[in-house]
Amino acid sequence: MNGPTQRAPIGFDSSSANQRIASPPPGRPKSRRTAPKLKPLADESGDSNRPASWPFRNLGDAPGWVCSLLIHAALLIILALITVTHQFRDRLPEILAVLGERERAPVAEELETTFQPIEMPASDSSLESFDAQDMVSSLSVPLPLEETPQEPIQVSKKTDLISLESIPTVGSPELSGRTGAGKAALIAREGGTPESEAAVALGLQWLANHQNRNGSWSFNHTTRQCRGQCSHPGSLNNCTTGATGLALLCFLGAGHSDQSGEYKRTVYRGLKYLLSQMKSSKRDTGNLMGRTARRGRRGGNEGMYAQGIATLALCEAYNLGHSKFLRKPTQDALNFIVRAQDSSGGGWRYNPGDPGDTSVVGWQVMALYSGRIAEMDVPQQTFDGAWAFLDSVQSDEGVGYGYRRPGATPTLSAVGLLSRMYLGKQHGWDPTNPVVKLGANRLSVLGPSAKDMYYNYYATQFMYQVGGDTWISWNNELRDQLVAKQDKKGHAAGSWLPTCRHGSRPGGRLYMTAMSILTLEVYYRHLPIYARSGDVPADGGDRPIDF
Repeated sequence: MNGPTQRAPIGFDSSSANQRIASPPPGRPKSRRTAPKLKPLADESGDSNRPASWPFRNLGDAPGWVCSLLIHAALLIILALITVTHQFRDRLPEILAVLGERERAPVAEELETTFQPIEMPASDSSLESFDAQDMVSSLSVPLPLEETPQEPIQVSKKTDLISLESIPTVGSPELSGRTGAGKAALIAREGGTPESEAAVALGLQWLANHQNRNGSWSFNHTTRQCRGQCSHPGSLNNCTTGATGLALLCFLGAGHSDQSGEYKRTVYRGLKYLLSQMKSSKRDTGNLMGRTARRGRRGGNEGMYAQGIATLALCEAYNLGHSKFLRKPTQDALNFIVRAQDSSGGGWRYNPGDPGDTSVVGWQVMALYSGRIAEMDVPQQTFDGAWAFLDSVQSDEGVGYGYRRPGATPTLSAVGLLSRMYLGKQHGWDPTNPVVKLGANRLSVLGPSAKDMYYNYYATQFMYQVGGDTWISWNNELRDQLVAKQDKKGHAAGSWLPTCRHGSRPGGRLYMTAMSILTLEVYYRHLPIYARSGDVPADGGDRPIDF
């Protein structure tokens, strides 16, 4: 990469650099400045060869006590120099080490974009060097819960074997299972396998290889090096903030932040793109709806979907890496969601202020919940409004949910039930609630879908939060289904072929791949909202957020 172009400082006229200094007008004598003559400092006797402050003509004229004083002072100075030299020699390796670290300080690599520069961490190793098989090998090796090697972790069919007090906190406690020993423990406890983790690793590699030069992703994934090698691109070409947010969630879910991880450069570039697309006008501050809303505040059907997904990505990125440059834009994005809420019904739909629908509400609730975890400012009134909206579309006392009026479709029921779990601590919505149990039983009877990943994504998260036997049977079926359906060969390796109505045309292969990865990351993406039997939260306190 070429070095930065040298430019003249702002306000400097380079054309004046070669101009000569103007000569004085004819007839005017040139001024001459001469230094003033300084008289030598003389003592009172008039002898200028000796400073006036010196009282004796030679050392022999000085009293004996003066000579003694000078001799002792000289000895003290010599001893001090010996001591300092000895101490400096002892600390020399330490000083050189510090200087060496300063010389080796990483320099941010210049990105091929036109956006405002943000301090970037040093890039990690190249994407090509990443091998998905490394993940499988690492999971088959005994993984300790502490620094001292312990017994190997085995995948268990029970959900209460590993206490969460053994999981170290990384970033926010709610995300402490995404890296290291905590991740390994949760994979083992909640039903993940080496094969499911290999599928996640291969999927992340596919996403990284389909990131655009400006850091974004597009549901039309066929640009850049793909050039149509992967089939089934999506039709939502303008929804880049939504696509970018969805892809980022996959990397963040696996523990890769802009600060650490194999894909930290990929994550950083994606976050930088989102910030470049955020509107900053007084009316639209925090707007991440993207190009779908450029003609005024109203855009396509994907507008508030993109807002919720992109905001959720910012919240998780801040939660995981705590990068200071993310805090204000994350708060701005949350504020936009708060302002976009329907003031009468409490929901959200495609455009700000629209009467709500359950599908869009689900993404906003997850973003707001993640914002509260990140200690952002989210008004309680906003959560209360979302709860009231769910009341307006529920059936069977909260077991089923409809789109904009009471109903009980499988997909929207999964969205509604999960949203209740996020919002419902003060309402008693925990796994012991009879309504929660009945909802889990209904979804268990239906089982995972072979085609609808939108349903699978929400239902999997809800079943994971409930836990128990219903979660075990659900997970075993869907986990193996997703691993088996992932493309393993060619340029499409790591992706999933879209099979549902949401993914076949609008979202395409990228949507299907992201939703599948997020579903396979369920074991560690979030700790259970409500503790399992015998669990101790990683932070030592109550896990559910107090609404």
